[in-house]
Amino acid sequence: MLFVGRVGQHTAQGSEKYDRQIGDELKHTQCPGTSGYLLDVQNNSDQIYTGPQLRYQLTTQEQQKIALTLLRLHLSSFIRSIVSNEIIRYYNDNTDRFLKFGHGGDSLAIHRAVWAEGVEDRRQAMNYVNSRIAEGIRGGDPGKVLDIGCGVGGSMLYLAAKTSAQITGVTISPHQAQTGQKLMEAAGCSDRCSIIPGDFLNMEMVRRLSPPFDAAYAIESFLHMPGAEGFFEQAARLLAPGAPLIICDDFLAVDGNRSDRNRKRSRLIRRFTRGWQVHSLYTPSDLEAVAKTWGFQLTSRDDLTPFLELNRPRDLFIRILVGLLGWLPLRSPFWNNLLGGDSLQRLLLRGDLRYLLFYFKKT
Repeated sequence: MLFVGRVGQHTAQGSEKYDRQIGDELKHTQCPGTSGYLLDVQNNSDQIYTGPQLRYQLTTQEQQKIALTLLRLHLSSFIRSIVSNEIIRYYNDNTDRFLKFGHGGDSLAIHRAVWAEGVEDRRQAMNYVNSRIAEGIRGGDPGKVLDIGCGVGGSMLYLAAKTSAQITGVTISPHQAQTGQKLMEAAGCSDRCSIIPGDFLNMEMVRRLSPPFDAAYAIESFLHMPGAEGFFEQAARLLAPGAPLIICDDFLAVDGNRSDRNRKRSRLIRRFTRGWQVHSLYTPSDLEAVAKTWGFQLTSRDDLTPFLELNRPRDLFIRILVGLLGWLPLRSPFWNNLLGGDSLQRLLLRGDLRYLLFYFKKT
């Protein structure tokens, strides 16, 4: 517990509260007999007091520790805010185009089709990942399910038809939330399905979501997170023990040895991350290590890359267009999306990225 002097004026009723901007990492409590406040930093059991009467007891090292802790927390919050705003703009600007011109059709999916064994038509291909999630959570007969990065709720509607669960979705895009809620009402399942707009990593979201959840999944939304640590930490707060956490997204393959290949890969990854607002690219082993740190045990992992649609006519046309105009300083949401999508396709074709489905279980 760190005591950092006066950090604000508190009433008797508000002498103990969480800082909503930084999350539950900071907790201010008035210190009897001093004019300062205790700063409770999560996972830190050291007790250091720096009130006016006790400040002399601090060593230089302890003062530096306090300053660095506060700087880290504020910097983390600031960076997360910037990342969140970029992703909000990306999906507010692109969602309507995804729904109108994408290949999701009436599935309302803003994710990729998977033509795995047994898939007979496009609707089944668009719902393949949804069906795998339904299988993964149905065995536990979940009462409450969380969709992390739900888009307009296409996966939620699928699961509502296949399970009896109460499904809550979170999207960082207000436009997606408004569109999705209307779709839930039109489908007649708004009593079981609801969408909450906001940043999944924000601690305020814990209160709004009313945990615990019996299962959770994230389809092509994990890579938008600022980092795996925050994602799994928040999931650990929200999920009940034994709950499955299913993630389907793009992940880095093992690095190659050829320098020319690595240079080209780095250029493509820069375009992919910039164009699609990607902030979390991990190798499978790194992801599993972070998950384990927060109490999530890997139960299975499937590589769905061989079943993706790559090099379609539209993909080849976009590749030609990007080759001709990619050098221009264009920055529109539409053009950035084309650049990111083309780079993703090429990374998948080269084997530098893999489209993977992870099943974790909270221990």
